[in-house]
Amino acid sequence: MVGPPGDGGNVGVLMIRCPVTGKEFSTGIETDEHSVDLIPATVAQALCPHCGTQHQWTMLEARLHEGASHIEHGASRLEER
Repeated sequence: MVGPPGDGGNVGVLMIRCPVTGKEFSTGIETDEHSVDLIPATVAQALCPHCGTQHQWTMLEARLHEGASHIEHGASRLEER
């Protein structure tokens, strides 16, 4: 997905991997390739659509997925620490 001219670039979704199944899923957090570096180093939680449990994750474990292909979505929540 491409954003409007002058914004942060290509828009994508942050993806993490389920430690139980090894399958990747969306955190539900959409950002662009420039703003992703501005996301704070905090612990977040995501409800995994593959195993049904909450997984804690940080930006070190996430990757920006650009494109409009089929993505399994979870639900994320950021926690302040």
